[in-house]
Amino acid sequence: MISYLNKTFKKLCFFITISLLGGSVVFAISDSLALKLADISEDVSLLRQEVGHIRLELESKNREMDDLNRQVAEMKSLVESLEKSTKETKTKVDLVSETEKDFRKETVDQINKQFKTITQKTQESISALAKALEEKTQEKEPEIEFTDDYPKEGIVYTVKKGDTLSLVALKNNSRVKDIQNANRIKDPKDLRAGQTIFIPQKGN
Repeated sequence: MISYLNKTFKKLCFFITISLLGGSVVFAISDSLALKLADISEDVSLLRQEVGHIRLELESKNREMDDLNRQVAEMKSLVESLEKSTKETKTKVDLVSETEKDFRKETVDQINKQFKTITQKTQESISALAKALEEKTQEKEPEIEFTDDYPKEGIVYTVKKGDTLSLVALKNNSRVKDIQNANRIKDPKDLRAGQTIFIPQKGN
């Protein structure tokens, strides 16, 4: 391109020099000059076309550059939006984590408080029950007075497993009171399997 412009410039200089030589010379080379001018005109036309092509290419490149700049701006905006969303998400996650942490601590504190209250109440109940049992144990049991008012005839019986005074009395035609008096049994529940007792029997 530069070589072509230099060639055209040299032709223009030649034309100007010839024009300055005078009338006689001009007439002598008029035919040659006409050819030169025609060539120059054609070269200028070609140069204009080349310049037009270059201008179109530059405009196309500018449009492409504008598109690239717009895409870059959109990508930058997208990145900024993603960064903002990421930051907001992180803030929310941190908030949720902190809330969960507080909730766990509050729950543990409530459980500990309730456990402490239950433990205290249980201890108080146990203490009250122990005190009541102690007081009941210390109470003097009423003495049972035995008498000899029972039939002197009867049988010797060996207590079996599952026997009670009432059952033994029923099976052997006797009374609970008579069996207690005869064997000095204070508590009817004191019967033990294998124990030998006397069973007074009613007369026929």
